[in-house]
Amino acid sequence: MEEYSFYWWVDHISKIASIPLTLLGFGFTIWQLLKTKSAVQAAYEATLAMRRQVRRTNLATLLPQLTRIEDEIDRAVANRSVETVRSLISDWRWQAGETRIYLSASNAQEKKILRSIQASISVAADTQREIHREIHDVDSPELLVSVTDPLRKAVSRVTGELGAVAAQQVLDSGGVSDG
Repeated sequence: MEEYSFYWWVDHISKIASIPLTLLGFGFTIWQLLKTKSAVQAAYEATLAMRRQVRRTNLATLLPQLTRIEDEIDRAVANRSVETVRSLISDWRWQAGETRIYLSASNAQEKKILRSIQASISVAADTQREIHREIHDVDSPELLVSVTDPLRKAVSRVTGELGAVAAQQVLDSGGVSDG
C-alpha cells in the first residue's frame, strides 16, 4: 500500500469538498439576491404608498383654495369689482395649473378633471382678454356678469369634479383621520 503525504490528503479533500462548498456558496448568493429583491419590492411599494398619500394631501389642500377662488369670483362679480375679478382669474389659472400636477391621466375620472381644468384655464385666459378689451369701468355690471359667465361655469365644473375625487379618496383611505 502506498503511503500518501499530507499534501496529497489536503489536495484530495479540497477537490472533494470544493464542489459542495461551491454549491453552498452559490445557494447562499441566490438566497441573498431573493432577500434583496424582497427588500427592493417593499421599498418600491412604500414609495408608491407615500406618493399616493402626498397626492391626496396636496389635492385636499388645493380644493379649498380653488373653492375659495370660485366664491371670491362670484362675490367680485356681484360687487362689480373688475380689478378683483382680474386678479382672481390669475389666481385661478395658477392654482388650477398646480392642481394638474397631482392628477393622473391614466385614471379615467382624473383624466376628465384634467380636461376640465385645462378648459377652465383657457376660458380664464379668454375672459381676462375680454375683460381688458370690453370692460373699462364698473358701471356695466351686466357686461361683467355676461363676460364672466363661461368662466364661472368652468370653474364650478372643476371644483365639483375635484370635490367628488377628494371625497372618493377619503373613502378609499379609510375615512377621515382623527389625528
